Amino acid sequence: GELCAILGLDDFEIGDTVSGAPLKPCMKCPDCAKGNYSLCKHYSFVGSREQGSFAEYVCLPAVNAVKYAPSVPFEQAAMFEPSTVSCHGVLLNHGAPGEYTAICGGGTIGMFAAQWAKIFGARKVVVFDVVQERLDLALRLGDHEPINRLDDVVYFDHLDEEAISKIVDIELRPLKNRIYEMGYTFQITDDAKLVLGKKGYDVQYGARPLKRALQNHIEDAICELVMSDNPPSPGSTLVAKACEDKIIIEVE
Repeated sequence: GELCAILGLDDFEIGDTVSGAPLKPCMKCPDCAKGNYSLCKHYSFVGSREQGSFAEYVCLPAVNAVKYAPSVPFEQAAMFEPSTVSCHGVLLNHGAPGEYTAICGGGTIGMFAAQWAKIFGARKVVVFDVVQERLDLALRLGDHEPINRLDDVVYFDHLDEEAISKIVDIELRPLKNRIYEMGYTFQITDDAKLVLGKKGYDVQYGARPLKRALQNHIEDAICELVMSDNPPSPGSTLVAKACEDKIIIEVE
């Protein structure tokens, strides 16, 4: 949309075309302090937790407004947010080049995710949904295989310890990079991976809770260690080890 009013800002002008990010984190909680804004427990959201989205006028913090060229049609600019959300999800899986990719849900973000997966080199993309119109759209948008979950029976094997260990390794890559940028290296023992897997794996939800388990049992512990009165020396190795059913961080 177009800016019609500005309060105390020099980076914007009346009439600028901007796209609004609907997530409004509190910027005060531990998750926000770590930059994990999507995990904020006190967030607001334009269009659900507060009025907006289809409103004629919407009030947003400046950090939520992304300026773009006025030559871009509003219809395309409205797709900035869902396309970047889906791109972020695919990038969290490192693009999965050459891999089989399943998209569970053929809504707006799911359709973008399917296209991003193909752009990043996925071998095959399968879109699951229960609405046939969405599956037909998936076919029109690209070389995707649609599966209607009301008509097709799909069986998934439970994850074994080896598969859970691989998922843990994937989830740990960004954390290892951040720790390296802080001047440390990070290692995790196989026993600690199993403990983390047990805490982050649910038979009903699969490995979806793993990211929260990783934050609660490793990220928070490392954060407390680094910010303590006696932090590890630069160049130290932080090792996550299993201690019965808990994970401890030791400095080597």
